[in-house]
Amino acid sequence: MSDQAARKKLVWEIDAKIQQDVARPMIAHYNAATCLQPRVQGFVRKVNGSYSDWRMENVWLKQ
Repeated sequence: MSDQAARKKLVWEIDAKIQQDVARPMIAHYNAATCLQPRVQGFVRKVNGSYSDWRMENVWLKQ
């Protein structure tokens, strides 16, 4: 949208909808490299939040 006033109006409408829905959009996403050994099993990246991949409850070592 090249019209700045129309773009600003649209952003305000989107913001109002998000606030009414009590949504929490992810504003930033940090995508870092992860290196794992082949014997590390069950590790899943970013399921439902920024730090959910560090829980390690389903991670196990294959012997």
